[in-house]
Amino acid sequence: MKIDIVLKIVLLKGMLLFPFGISAWTVSERIVELSQENSATMRHTEPTTMVEEEATPLKLDEPKVFFKEHSTLEEGAFKKTPGSEKGVFEKTHASFTLEEHVALEHRRALQYFDKKEFIKAEALLIEVLDQMPRYHHSRIELANFYLKEDRLDAAETVLLEGLKLDENHPDFLRLMAMVHDRKGDPDKALAFLVKVKDSRKQDKSYIAFLGHIYQQTGRYSLARQQYFRLLEIDPKNPLWLLGVSIALDAEGQRDAALEGYQRLTAEGNLEPGILEYVQNRINILKG
Repeated sequence: MKIDIVLKIVLLKGMLLFPFGISAWTVSERIVELSQENSATMRHTEPTTMVEEEATPLKLDEPKVFFKEHSTLEEGAFKKTPGSEKGVFEKTHASFTLEEHVALEHRRALQYFDKKEFIKAEALLIEVLDQMPRYHHSRIELANFYLKEDRLDAAETVLLEGLKLDENHPDFLRLMAMVHDRKGDPDKALAFLVKVKDSRKQDKSYIAFLGHIYQQTGRYSLARQQYFRLLEIDPKNPLWLLGVSIALDAEGQRDAALEGYQRLTAEGNLEPGILEYVQNRINILKG
């Protein structure tokens, strides 16, 4: 099994928890500041399941459903709710503001996704963006949907339109990196990923994705540093130990890589494909 296939499993799998420590297994190099990772070797160019936007989209209130009778809002915009107590009126759809309307349509799209009515959900999200291009919630949902459907060109188009409106939006940058990773262009993915603001670079999902991209571009030392960061945050996750072991292996640090692989097999409960890869590397490193 090729290393890059194993690393994609590391990136995409969930958090499997096993009890092991890392105190006796370290390397001399320490973690570098992510803000300095944007070296001259990186060519800068710009998204399911690492999500809250840094550049906050329009903050919309919930649609105002009930208002008191003495409201000064325009006459005819309300109807009295049948069976309601005296003095309470309901706001009609005709009187919704654009912001309220797109918020409702966005929620309807999410409901269609829940029901697996994907065509209806997609159509609603497209309609929302036609009416209000800066409604970033819908753009992110639509891009995620296209990624899940492996419609990479459609996802890229939606995200590029978003980046024209907000070139530093962290989720647009992250999803664009995912698109190019899936297209087999990790250098371009890295160029988008390193642009993400520092406040989002502490997210575990971001660190894991960055480690994966560093592996794909042959920057094994930087990849190892990211997986060590993850082990410090979550020492019971074998996927991060696997990421470190693969990076050490690729760097030629045979003894340290062998120790990591052996610890993984000792803990057990690895997926068959990963276990096969690990055992194969153990046999090679021992021989």
